[in-house]
Amino acid sequence: MKHPQNNLPSEFGDPKRALMVRQVLEDAPGKAGVFRKLYSGKASPRQAIKAKCLECCWMDEIGIRECTATGCPLFNFRPYQVSKRKAGAV
Repeated sequence: MKHPQNNLPSEFGDPKRALMVRQVLEDAPGKAGVFRKLYSGKASPRQAIKAKCLECCWMDEIGIRECTATGCPLFNFRPYQVSKRKAGAV
């Protein structure tokens, strides 16, 4: 499936951002929305954290859940965690 890529540079202003969205569209199309929102300035802080974690672990939700980078300032805020409430109910 081809995605329109000609409008990416003008849409995001920065060619590096356009390249990131292009790579996400190719490798993990279901995650592209997070990056589009982020680069268009419409993302919440939570969505920005999610995008950073996805970038760091290259779209691997399990990798984010099992992350051991405790020195990362976003470590306690990373997505895909089992909530303490759910973990206690199991």
